[in-house]
Amino acid sequence: MSLPGARMLFEQRGPKLPYDAEVEWIETDGVGSYINTGINSSLNFSLEIDCQLMSKHNLAAQPNSTLFGARGAAGFTIGARFSYMLTTSSGKNLMYFRIPTTSVSEGPENDYERHVIRITATECYIDGVSVQVTSPVTSSTPYLGHPFCIGRDGILDVDEDYRLRTYANARFYAVKIYENGIFVRDMIPVCFTNELGQAEGAMYDRVSCEIFRNQGTGAFGFGTDIAGGGV
Repeated sequence: MSLPGARMLFEQRGPKLPYDAEVEWIETDGVGSYINTGINSSLNFSLEIDCQLMSKHNLAAQPNSTLFGARGAAGFTIGARFSYMLTTSSGKNLMYFRIPTTSVSEGPENDYERHVIRITATECYIDGVSVQVTSPVTSSTPYLGHPFCIGRDGILDVDEDYRLRTYANARFYAVKIYENGIFVRDMIPVCFTNELGQAEGAMYDRVSCEIFRNQGTGAFGFGTDIAGGGV
C-alpha cells in the first residue's frame, strides 16, 4: 500500500468526533439555557473562561445577569461562588465577583466586550489584570461542593421574583476548569446534528471527550464554523 493510501486508511479508522464543527461561540439566552459542567466547586477549584455579556435583564431593581457560578442555597444573595454579574442597583454598571458571598469584588465597568476571566479561591483576573478579592475563600462554605454552571449561577432554583437574575445572555468562547492545577474540563463551542436532524450548539470537553448540551429551556445560539464554512 502506498504511503498516501496508508494515511487515508489510518484517518478513516480514527475516532469520529461527536460534533460536526467547532464554532466561534455558543450563546445562552438569559432566560433558561445553561450548561452544568459536572464539576463541583471546591477550595482547589479554579477556572479560566473566555466570555462576553451580550445584554442585561430589564428588571426594575438589580437587573443582574450571572454568567457562571455555583449555588449552595436558594436565596439570591447566598451561595453564588465565582459569579460574574452586572448590576445597576447602586447606579453603577460593573462586573461583580462574589468570593465568597460575604464579599463583593468590583471589576471594570461593563463594556459588553469579550473578556478572559481567571478566578481561584484567592485571586481574580480580568484580561490579565488583577481584581482585588476582599475575602479569599480559606475554608469550607455552603456553596462549595455544588455544580458549577455556565449561563447561570448553579442548578438550585430561586424565588420567581429573582429567577431571571440567575441567568445571563452571554457568549462563551472557551471554558477551562482545574482541580489542584489539573485540567478537569477544557470546553470548546461546537455544533452537531441532534436526534431531530437539527443543528444544535453545545460545548465539547476535550478532557472527557463528551458533548455538554443545554440542560435548561430554550436553545443556544451559536457562531459560524471557525474553519470559515459556516454552520
